[in-house]
Amino acid sequence: MNRLLAAALSAAAGAALAFAASFGVLALINATPDQPNTPLVTYETPGGAPRPAEDIPQDIPDEMRREPGP
Repeated sequence: MNRLLAAALSAAAGAALAFAASFGVLALINATPDQPNTPLVTYETPGGAPRPAEDIPQDIPDEMRREPGP
C-alpha cells in the first residue's frame, strides 16, 4: 500500500510540476514584445510603377542619374 501511495503522489507531483512549467513557458512567450508589422520595401505609387522623369530632382549629377527601368 505504501508503494502505491508513493507512486500516486509522485505521479500527481509530476503532473502538477508539468502544468506549472507550461504556464511558466506561456508567461515567457507572452512577455516578449510584439514585432512591428512594417514592410521592408515601400513604393510611392501602387504596383511599384517607376516615377515619371519629371519627378526626378534636377540637382542630381548626371553620373548619379538613372533612367526609370522597365
